[in-house]
Amino acid sequence: MNKTIFGLLASFLFFLPVTVSQAKIVNFNTAEELENRFRIDHMVSHVTLFIQREYGSPPSIIILPDGRKWYSTRHPENVKWMDGITGDIVYIPEPMAGPWQLISRIAPGSKLEKISDIQIEVQPLPQPLYQGETIKVTANLKGDGKLLQIPGLELLMDWRATVTSAQKADQENFAAGFKRLGDYHDNGKLLDEAPGDGIFTSNFDLDLPWGDYVFSVKASNEVFSREYSFPIRLKPSPIEVKLVAPPENSVLPYRLNISANSNNIKLDETHIEYNLHGPNGYKNKLILDHIFNDEERLELPKVTKYGSYTLSGKAVTTTKDGREIMISLPTSSFSLLEPPEKGPSEAEVALVKLQEAKQKEESAKSRIIMTAVVVNLIIIIACVVGFIYWRKRKIMKVAMRAAEMNVLNEAMNDSLTDEAPITLDEIDLTLPEEKLN
Repeated sequence: MNKTIFGLLASFLFFLPVTVSQAKIVNFNTAEELENRFRIDHMVSHVTLFIQREYGSPPSIIILPDGRKWYSTRHPENVKWMDGITGDIVYIPEPMAGPWQLISRIAPGSKLEKISDIQIEVQPLPQPLYQGETIKVTANLKGDGKLLQIPGLELLMDWRATVTSAQKADQENFAAGFKRLGDYHDNGKLLDEAPGDGIFTSNFDLDLPWGDYVFSVKASNEVFSREYSFPIRLKPSPIEVKLVAPPENSVLPYRLNISANSNNIKLDETHIEYNLHGPNGYKNKLILDHIFNDEERLELPKVTKYGSYTLSGKAVTTTKDGREIMISLPTSSFSLLEPPEKGPSEAEVALVKLQEAKQKEESAKSRIIMTAVVVNLIIIIACVVGFIYWRKRKIMKVAMRAAEMNVLNEAMNDSLTDEAPITLDEIDLTLPEEKLN
């Protein structure tokens, strides 16, 4: 194999035997002296290798005792291999006994340890918990009872927390079912204190119906999985807040009615903060430093801009048993509506109606006049057309009689010259219309 890079031995090799009797494995503290070789005893039933590589380096290559090579993309089907950006996790069932070898760019400064058992450890949750409470929780992996610290393990593991309702008919969460709360991370962000220290951290907002649940934490990847579960009880929030609107047509502002359960929390150590957001970037903060009674009122500042307003708040307090908690309070909203325009007075209404009646009367008169004008115009046009028609007929009759007289005179003149004179009885003096009659 050309240009292969031989690194140091894998930083962590986790051996998880199902049934091991007097299993012997070479001391990994001397693995460097064996030139990246380690020996697996013939009585080991399975093994899981954790290999810490340089960030972004290619996956490791495993060389078996008989000289065969396994790659992350080419290996037996029963071998599980996960290659990440910081290392490899390889599960090998029934490994071949004898010396094995790794070809890998091992992370500088990594040391090797033998791990025979891996367990998940979850920070117990305080009891009872309260609705809306925000809690910080931690979990970790342990090998042989010791904290497992592997830089880059954050990128090789998937941590998640869930709750499942115990489905008790007398509790609010009876039909709540299953819900994922969030993830655990070891990246030094948010509430996680340091990256790569092996402590995985998460913070949950318990915005859930109250009742009994089963809380589960699962750490898994493509090679192995560990899960831990235990019951928890979520009680109703010890602080209830109700937004109260002022009476109609009142100049009073909105207010918050706050009810605190003094049986669960210390009133003198309870502090409430609300943020009020409104239109055009409006912001205001309301703080109630101390609560002296189970029932308190907090008046909101008077707002003048029309639009929608939203209230979001949180409370910090101390439970009766001394546990300091932070609770997210319910979000509320209200709207300041622009008042409707003032309506007209009775006199103005009567005047408007009178004007409308006059307009209707004038409109009716206009329609009557228009109708009369149109009718008269039609009559005049008909008369004119009739007169013209009569006049044309009269002129036509006169013209025809004149034409007939001309014809008659010409005929008479012709007859006097050529033939015997024609008598008046021989001449047809009837008009065409008289013949028809």
